[in-house]
Parts: sequence; C-alpha cells; structure tokens
Amino acid sequence: SQQPKAKSQESLSGSWLSTEQGASLTIDNYGYRIDFFGVDASEPIIGKIIIDDKNIIFNSDDGSCRNTEGKYKITFNKKDIRLICKDDECTKRRNVLEADWEWIEI
Repeated sequence: SQQPKAKSQESLSGSWLSTEQGASLTIDNYGYRIDFFGVDASEPIIGKIIIDDKNIIFNSDDGSCRNTEGKYKITFNKKDIRLICKDDECTKRRNVLEADWEWIEI
C-alpha cells in the first residue's frame, strides 16, 4: 500500500480533529488554522505552511507564535495524519500539533 505524499499544499487540504488536544487543524491554499475548543479555548493560531517532501513547516504571522517557524514530520494513515515535531520554539503550537489528527468530512 503506497502512502500518499504531500508534495504540495493543494494535496494536503482539509480539516482534522484532535480529541486529545481539543482542537481542529485546517489546511488550505491560504495556509493553516488551529482552533481550540472548550471553556479555556484560546485564540486560534493562524499562518502559512511550506511542504517539503514529508516535512511540513508552519509559520505564524501574529499571536503567540509570531515569526516562529515550526518543522514537523508528517505521516499518513489513509486520510488521518500524525505530526511529529522536529523543531518548534512555539510551545503552544508544538503542544497541540504533536498529536494524531482525524480527518473531518465536511
């Protein structure tokens, strides 16, 4: 079974949910957005991504991760994804992204 390769941002568009983190991750042609749920939900983290083979680099324009690049290895299980942190100085983003993400059909 051949794993899908995220060669471009277009091939990795959609929404994923992490029940473990109480958050959703949306990726589209414009970038990414992490939304938090629950009583203590904080501001979303929004920014741009660059996809390089099996790595995904998250950049943020504002908020808690301003001008901080985060590099993650991405693995696929059908449409679900798992992100493994390689380097991210933004603790808040790292804490939420390093998880299993379930594909959400919209």
